[in-house]
Amino acid sequence: WTSGEEDGQTKCWLRSGDDGREDKGSFVAGSRSCAPADTPAAPATPRTVMADLAGTWRMLYSNGHQCTYRIAQDGAVTRDVSEGASKLISAGSSEDTRGDTNFRADGRFLLDGLHRPAQWEYVWLDGGRLQVRHFCVDGDCWSSSPEGSSNFCCTGTGERVRDEL
Repeated sequence: WTSGEEDGQTKCWLRSGDDGREDKGSFVAGSRSCAPADTPAAPATPRTVMADLAGTWRMLYSNGHQCTYRIAQDGAVTRDVSEGASKLISAGSSEDTRGDTNFRADGRFLLDGLHRPAQWEYVWLDGGRLQVRHFCVDGDCWSSSPEGSSNFCCTGTGERVRDEL
């Protein structure tokens, strides 16, 4: 969000990224509540979106890997092919240790170390499917993601096979 004075009026712009960004000394970053007075600001809270991800997901990756994720209401995640476990962390939060600015958006989460310690994923829902970007620093992760992030391996898509009980 950006706010500032333009043509004698105070304005607020809701931004989805840094495209078109200019240095304007009189402009400041606005808060999440930066909206016209008659429009309530109601972004999804990470807890609400996290609960939407709860369930069992059949995962298929662009490199051919397949597995099943189990996501609990509190964001705890396990998978069927290892004893590994992780937890969904709201992307862009102070707990997001990877800090990839390409994934800072409501409803996107960091999943760190579920496959192995030097691996991480960013996940989100899109059209009822779990979308995944898989990254690592210990293997075949030399590409750039569709969003432009380095250490990229592959994309993944999850189909919900069961809601959490």
